[in-house]
Amino acid sequence: MSYSGRPRYTFFNDSDGSFAMAPERQRLTTVRSGTRVDQWRSKIASAKDASSSYSADYVTQTIDKPGSLDFSESLYTFNGAGQVISVTNHLGSSARGYAYRLRNFLTDNGLSTGPLAQDASVDSAMIARAKTRLLQKLRNERQGMDGLVFLGELRETVHMLRHPAEGLRRYVSDTVFPGTEAARKGVKQRVKARKSDTRQSLEHRRRQSFKDVMANQWLEYAYGVRPFISDCKDIITTSLRQLTEADDHRIKVLRASAQAPAVRDPAYNGPGTWTVTGANTVDRKTDWYKKSDAMIMFRLGYKQDVRAPAQSMQRLVELSGLSLERIVPTLWELTPYSFLADYFLNIGNILDAAFTSLDGVVWSNNTTIQTTVLRLTGSWRVRVNTANPRYINEHFSSDNDEREFKRKTIVRTPVAPSSLLSIPLTFSIPGIDSTRWINMAALLHQHTRVRF
Repeated sequence: MSYSGRPRYTFFNDSDGSFAMAPERQRLTTVRSGTRVDQWRSKIASAKDASSSYSADYVTQTIDKPGSLDFSESLYTFNGAGQVISVTNHLGSSARGYAYRLRNFLTDNGLSTGPLAQDASVDSAMIARAKTRLLQKLRNERQGMDGLVFLGELRETVHMLRHPAEGLRRYVSDTVFPGTEAARKGVKQRVKARKSDTRQSLEHRRRQSFKDVMANQWLEYAYGVRPFISDCKDIITTSLRQLTEADDHRIKVLRASAQAPAVRDPAYNGPGTWTVTGANTVDRKTDWYKKSDAMIMFRLGYKQDVRAPAQSMQRLVELSGLSLERIVPTLWELTPYSFLADYFLNIGNILDAAFTSLDGVVWSNNTTIQTTVLRLTGSWRVRVNTANPRYINEHFSSDNDEREFKRKTIVRTPVAPSSLLSIPLTFSIPGIDSTRWINMAALLHQHTRVRF
């Protein structure tokens, strides 16, 4: 049954249920605190620390598509014979549960303590990674290569260049081209030593020998060829830097950061459930998507005029990394199998940090940033009025509401430059796609001849 003039209601972003279009983006809450630094411009100009403590916590809302609800219902009165005797428009009120009050959504749902709680945090491993990267950048300001490590590995490098792929060439010579005198001599020696072996045993030994060759060639590539190519690039880069570098007396800002893996709270990810509003005929459902991230950043101000004069012999020695502070890290680098320990523990990074010069570092600070993003999709449905079946829905239409809440928490803290040298010991397992596992498998095969 239709009639003209039936009431319809559209609820947007207003607490009283009236029509009101919300802004596309708005700041909902802001909390800031910090310490004022007087004459900070002059302090920066004079290479003094102008950092101060600062914290901020704020929530913003971005509306991708404001939702709407348009419906009407009527109250039917029947006589004893079941015939309709009157139809009355049922006006209702905004206090009924179907009014989607998005302006009060932050308060009604406790977003600051529940859905918008910061789930990701900074741990010691992140601090270690960020400090390591920052100190590496600081060392790169002074040097272009690790000259002591290059000299320490020079003997092995020369042998590799004089005998490239030695194991592979010997294997090919013995098995593919056995006509040479040396190959025939090698075959005779192996036959004499294995006269009691069966043909199957000889075939197994041949396969095992090929595996040995491939393991040795991979190790030669990973720990010989690749480092040598990297050293060549460093030598070229250092030489060009020595020729083109100019003196610079400005303060340079260096920064490095580390990111935590994203955290997704299962309590606020996935489809919601319908909110049945008692006798009311319109229900609401909210689908959630939440992700939290955290990062830490260390920054320092570096006074570049502490370096040796540009294009001088002293600067060339400095760029080459031939300094006393590199002796202990170099000894660790040249220790056999020290790289295996570094695969799981950051011992090498701790030694590098402990012997990094802080000359020229005039200030430093760290900043932690936690971010939580909450995406919501609101939708409605209409159902029969179970409390009074005489209420009949005449019309219903709606558009989903899509919006995003974002909470960001920032904390900046001034730190003493000397604290950057203290890196916590951390344990980590290489990723499943890391070539470190191949390196360890090749070493294990080389030393134990494990069958793969």
